Amino acid sequence: MDEIEHWRSRTMNLKALTTRLTEKTLKKIIEVLHRANSSYLAGFKELEEKIRFGYEEANDNLQCLSILQAPCKAIENAQPKEIPKLLPEVLNNVRMIWECSRYYNTDDKMKSLLTKISNQIIHRCRAKINKQDMYGANVEKCIADLDECIECCN
Repeated sequence: MDEIEHWRSRTMNLKALTTRLTEKTLKKIIEVLHRANSSYLAGFKELEEKIRFGYEEANDNLQCLSILQAPCKAIENAQPKEIPKLLPEVLNNVRMIWECSRYYNTDDKMKSLLTKISNQIIHRCRAKINKQDMYGANVEKCIADLDECIECCN
């Protein structure tokens, strides 16, 4: 969910910049710089291209990652024993991202995404363990919860 939010925020920020690049006032300034044969124009054009490319990449990544939103929300609300049933959909969606994305289908990004999904599962398992049960209040429940988490992670 954090990864989706990152790309959503990046898309919105770059879209705002891209929109600003089309304003009439800016177009007039660029025209003046062009007529004056300004040395600043090349740097501006390079930055403009980076912004447009960044927006295209962020938007594509957001669209591709959005298919993970529902199954990842399900993991966030699931008990550890329910998580293994959710994983086939998550992994199928990750595979679709790998195959369909124009920018997100690198080894590093896939590794990072799978690590984040694993961390989300670990977080759910950690939330299941009650420390008070561990210190003697209900040892049997703690053992059962630990077994459930171990089975989930297996």
